[in-house]
Amino acid sequence: MELNILSLHFTANAVYVTVFGLLINSCAEYLPYFLTDTFLYGKFDNVKVQDSFSPKVPKRWFKHFYVFGSLWVSVFLVVLSSYYLHILDTIPGSLKNLISYFSSSENRSTATAAESLVALILLSFQIFKRYYETHYVSVFSNAKMHIGHYYLGFFHYFGTVVAIVMESPGFSYSDNFEAAFHFKDLSYRTLVVSLIFFWAWWKQFESASILANLRKNRKGVIVTDAYLIPEGGLFKYISSPHSLCEIIIYLCLTIILSDNSTLPSVAAWVISNQIESALLSHWWYKRTFTNYPEKRKAIIPFFL
Repeated sequence: MELNILSLHFTANAVYVTVFGLLINSCAEYLPYFLTDTFLYGKFDNVKVQDSFSPKVPKRWFKHFYVFGSLWVSVFLVVLSSYYLHILDTIPGSLKNLISYFSSSENRSTATAAESLVALILLSFQIFKRYYETHYVSVFSNAKMHIGHYYLGFFHYFGTVVAIVMESPGFSYSDNFEAAFHFKDLSYRTLVVSLIFFWAWWKQFESASILANLRKNRKGVIVTDAYLIPEGGLFKYISSPHSLCEIIIYLCLTIILSDNSTLPSVAAWVISNQIESALLSHWWYKRTFTNYPEKRKAIIPFFL
């Protein structure tokens, strides 16, 4: 099957994070600052050199990803659901033309309308939750991130929505499935995986709340932007439960749409990025806090 532009981009991201992550983990001190500066940010950016030409934006601008993502996924959620429920007779040509730009010439529908819509609904739940977390729960420090991270945040949500939609009935060049929602098209696998998705979805929210509460008093007032040791929930076992949950969430989407040609690349990007972030965070905690729990792992309980 032909690779499309999104698969290539997500795969390139995964390879970059994996290869460059190995270099950062093993010999960061020997790498030039302009390279490490594109990779490390926030509490990881402990390089003392300050490059005035380094294009950085506040880390709190993470919020912008989810404003865009919420609007973007909502458009297709409304269009797909309306089309599959026969409220719309046709999909707007402008949207089909936009999606076709990112698909390959062999693009075909690889899932039923029901599976496609469920996957898009689950993704929308994730994006809406992250919007709520970043706007009303999380407490951001004054840390900054490279503008490259800022771009990737927008690309991730743009690309993941398109990856689901472009192989859905009605958007593909060749429709192998009827463009109509039927409950009978939902397999037990989809139902079970959806339950796992919501478990990870909730645990990620719980983890974000625990981190935010470290910087608030009992009345919910922000009293510090310092980094402290998180306790409770999955933090009992790992340093980055939010990263583990993110991986589970995208694996669930990939399993539901198991024949989708682009989502494996999305999952590979998420896995590589979240594992590297979790390792850096774990090592940072251990260096910074002498009383950090010895048995706590980075991202996989009892293993990694």
